[in-house]
Amino acid sequence: MISHDTIEYWKSQNIRLGQINGDDLHHIFDRFTTTFLLYNRLYNEVPAILIAQGKNIESKDLNNDSKKAIDFPLQFLTGDLIMNNLTDRKLDGAFDVLAFFIDSRIYNICFNRTGIHDPAADINLSGKLHSQNVEEKIKGLLTYIYKVRNNVVHAKKHFNEDQRLLLETLTNILNIINQLLFDKMISLLAKPK
Repeated sequence: MISHDTIEYWKSQNIRLGQINGDDLHHIFDRFTTTFLLYNRLYNEVPAILIAQGKNIESKDLNNDSKKAIDFPLQFLTGDLIMNNLTDRKLDGAFDVLAFFIDSRIYNICFNRTGIHDPAADINLSGKLHSQNVEEKIKGLLTYIYKVRNNVVHAKKHFNEDQRLLLETLTNILNIINQLLFDKMISLLAKPK
C-alpha cells in the first residue's frame, strides 16, 4: 500500500527535520516546507489506497492536487481521528488561533488565480475552523495548511517575524497528520490481503 520509496523518503525527511533545529525565521520556514513536502509525498499515496479499499474516486480527481491534499487524507484518516490526536497533544485550540489570524485580518489566506485576495473565501474558511462539525472543521484546517503552503511557495512570501506563530502552529499540526498517515499506511502493510 505504501511504496518502499515513500518509506525511505519518510526516514530521510525525518532525519532532515531533526537537523533543522535553529529558531530563526529561515529555520521556521524550512521546517514548515520540509514538513509539507513529507505531507505531499504521503497524500499522493492515499488515492491508490482508497481505490484498493473500494472507494470510488473520479479519475479527474487523481490529478487535482488540492483534492489529494485535503479531501483524500480526510477520507483516509477521518476527522475524528485527526481531531482526537490534535486534542491529545493540546493543539485543538489552534483552530481559534488560525481563525483569529483571518478574522482580525492579520493574514490573508485565500487568493484567486490572479493573486488577488478573496475576503469571502477567507470568511468561509474561518467559518469552517469554527464549525461544530468535526469533518468540516478538519477540512477547513487542511485547506488552511494547503493555502498557506501555496502562499509561501508560489507567492514567494518574504520571511516576516509575525509569521512565526502561524508557521510553527501549522508545522506542529502537520507533524501529527504526517505521523497518522504514515502509521495507518504501515498498518495496512501488515494486514493480510
